[in-house]
Amino acid sequence: MDFDGFQLLIERDYKEFAEFEENSKNMSLEELKENHNNWRNKMKDITEKYGFSNESEKDPDISLFMVKLTYFYYLAMFCWKSLRAYTERLAEEHQKLKKSKRKTTAKKKAKKKE
Repeated sequence: MDFDGFQLLIERDYKEFAEFEENSKNMSLEELKENHNNWRNKMKDITEKYGFSNESEKDPDISLFMVKLTYFYYLAMFCWKSLRAYTERLAEEHQKLKKSKRKTTAKKKAKKKE
């Protein structure tokens, strides 16, 4: 793939991730986890397909190498941010569960006293 191809991939994925960030507040925990897994798999596939190194080329093109690294950087950031959104939601759900458990336990103790 050439320089312009990687630029187009960066733009496409950036738009896709911006939509995810916008919609992530309304997503369920399962949707957030699925989205993170999709980004992680995409990063794995792209890395396997295009690789990081320029060693295979006899006359390496530094601009192509830099745009590749930029693309991999963006993929890593998207993957990390989707994981952060998932873990933050997981923490919120955990806190809600703890609060409801405390309320349930307090009600049971109050009934036992009566």
